[in-house]
Amino acid sequence: MPLIRNTKVLVVGPGGGIRGGIDSVIDAHMRTSTWREYNCELIPTYADTSHAGKLWAAAKAYFGFCRKIWTAGLIHIHLAGEFSLIRKLPFVAIARLCRKPLLVHIHASSPESLFDRTPSWAVRFTLLSADRVMALSPLWARNIEQHCPGAKLAVIPNPAVLPTLTSGADDRELTVLYVGKLESRKGYADLIRSAEEVVRELPGTRFVFAGHGEVEKALSLADSLGLGGSIECLGWVSREELPGLLNRAAVFCLPSYNEGVPMCLIEAMSYGLPVVATPVGGIPDLIHSGENGVLIAPGDIGGFSRAIVELLKDHGIRARLGSAARDTVRTRCGLEHVAVLLADLYREIGDFRDRPDTPARHPSGLVDGKVGS
Repeated sequence: MPLIRNTKVLVVGPGGGIRGGIDSVIDAHMRTSTWREYNCELIPTYADTSHAGKLWAAAKAYFGFCRKIWTAGLIHIHLAGEFSLIRKLPFVAIARLCRKPLLVHIHASSPESLFDRTPSWAVRFTLLSADRVMALSPLWARNIEQHCPGAKLAVIPNPAVLPTLTSGADDRELTVLYVGKLESRKGYADLIRSAEEVVRELPGTRFVFAGHGEVEKALSLADSLGLGGSIECLGWVSREELPGLLNRAAVFCLPSYNEGVPMCLIEAMSYGLPVVATPVGGIPDLIHSGENGVLIAPGDIGGFSRAIVELLKDHGIRARLGSAARDTVRTRCGLEHVAVLLADLYREIGDFRDRPDTPARHPSGLVDGKVGS
């Protein structure tokens, strides 16, 4: 693919170590050949600091965007629902005013977050202004199509770097790992309650929670259940620290009540970890229960306990599900595979000076914004 010269893709979204999945996605994209070939440049819109720091980051982003938009052949905006979408409205409006091709990349945690808790006029303006709306899974594409029929859809999964493993299923610690913000929608309290039966069945099992949020509340719940010695809350964990946790854990759990397609889940699968999760958001597009993971209904504490105990007791099942999970990531979410899909989409909708005349492969199986079979 030739280098795209004298133009660029302006990528709008959080960046620079922000705590969250969108930052992880952008960081992964920045490692790809597509990022280099299309001369992508990140306009960071958020700072995880004080209120004044957040306002200053937003002001710099708006100013920088207006200054650089004239050299752009495509605008790629990453956003979720609620305040995330509202903060990105000026970028959408400026791109539309300047007649720049626009790709809107949806990372919302749930359909409710995007369509119920965000003003409908803002959602429709954003989605209908885009030359393509990028969904992370077919289920999410169908949700968007249902709520905004005029949106022109494409489906490209979140990317993952397939790591080198330092331990096998037999070498891992008796540890259950949770990665993500500790908040009610993530179901972390259900996992702590499920730990009571697991520890009774398998004394010595540790539950490690890597994420900021309701840490004190989590520790208080663990103490009230007599699990103080079995529950460890690490707070927010950096990207440099996370691989060590993923290489040591035996099982990964995400008992969420709503999700998009969480990066932490994809990363756990890439490490060959058997995953116990819930069939919400785009997760059922990625995990087929009994084949490459286990799906338990949200709030089914007993179901989580039984699944975790079975996996911890049986190395064979752990190895089989973990290997299948890693293969799923390799074939569907591998970094360069996703990079090729994104490059095809850039080429299809962008206005680049050296744009090839050959038609791009459509990355999603969607035609004219309609979800295919």
